[in-house]
Amino acid sequence: MQNISKNYTSLAPYYDLLMRRIRYRDWMRYVESIIHMHTPHAQTVLDIACGTGNGMLNLRKKYRLYVAFDRSFEMIRIFKSKLRFYDIKPLLFVADVRNIPLKSDIIDAAFSIFDSLNNLLTARDLKKAFAEVFRILKKGGVFIFDLNTPYVLKEHWGTKTRIEEDEDILSIWRTRYKNGISELHITLFVKGADNKYIRVDEIHRERGYETQKVLSLLKDAGFSEVYAYDHMTFSPPSPDSLRVNYVAVK
Repeated sequence: MQNISKNYTSLAPYYDLLMRRIRYRDWMRYVESIIHMHTPHAQTVLDIACGTGNGMLNLRKKYRLYVAFDRSFEMIRIFKSKLRFYDIKPLLFVADVRNIPLKSDIIDAAFSIFDSLNNLLTARDLKKAFAEVFRILKKGGVFIFDLNTPYVLKEHWGTKTRIEEDEDILSIWRTRYKNGISELHITLFVKGADNKYIRVDEIHRERGYETQKVLSLLKDAGFSEVYAYDHMTFSPPSPDSLRVNYVAVK
């Protein structure tokens, strides 16, 4: 039996290669346009579930304080290793969004990209995360995040297998949808320095949430203004939207 590792532990060294086609720069321009819209004088920004830093490191504006955390120690370690190429020095730590070890009322803008919050598999946990973000935001602060929709998890991810191959890595992506949860089993075969391949396995689970449910949970957490947009637009989501961006103002 193969060794299944914790989320983004064994996978972490290969994450950026696997995500090389993601347009992080465009994504962060969209995020910053929302920050400017709601908190134009933001000085402190927080990247929630930051991974290897591809979100924060593509911010264009200069902020006074950068803060970022992730549940994976390995992802944070790789984020730190990149900083020698950048002129920012964020405060990085390992944490869970349901229990953020920051003081209340200290962050101007918080964001979480790439469906990270879909990994919270119950509405109760999602609301707990929203309440924590609300707590650490200043009055008037903004929270920006995206979620995969139930539609994309069921109709596009579904139950299927796809294979991708590069020069030194082969990846197998197997998804199974059941009872509202999509289970993704990722298998990598990575070519080492000795030309031998090592195998890496991880399992990730996501739940999709209906737009009105998410907006209701944000309201319940205390946010005064809540908005939903089709991904990277300012148009309302449709029944067949694949990803929805949410904006919540304290």
